[in-house]
Amino acid sequence: MVRGSAAAVVERRREDVFDYLADVSTHVDWQSSELFVDQLTPPPISIGSQFLEVRQTLGRRYESVVEVVACEPPSRLVLRVVEGPVPYEIAYALTEHGLESTRIEMVVAGESWSYFGVGEPILQSIAEREVVGALGNMKDILENRSDSDT
Repeated sequence: MVRGSAAAVVERRREDVFDYLADVSTHVDWQSSELFVDQLTPPPISIGSQFLEVRQTLGRRYESVVEVVACEPPSRLVLRVVEGPVPYEIAYALTEHGLESTRIEMVVAGESWSYFGVGEPILQSIAEREVVGALGNMKDILENRSDSDT
């Protein structure tokens, strides 16, 4: 199993962080491997909602249909690939960290990523770097927005 996890504290209210996270169109802004997202079911995001995503990893571009399998605003969101060459799940857990701060934990896990033709230790390292970078990007974006943007 390949797994990457990280946590960050974002200086924004938990509801604001969850709303940003649940807007899948923003994922291309903070996830470096995410190239394109198109919501296939009407908003708002809820259990069963699906979206098409295009990612690029190790120079390979691939499409997946992703489904929301858990949605508990403003504390938990879990996404799972239901169609595509790279099966994985992304789980987000948000907790209050003071009055105006949120701790967000992101865990990416996949059973078999042989699609890329490289060993599990390399994929493990890539997953860990991706998760740390994504949370850092999200933190920067949210903390640099004005209150009128949230």
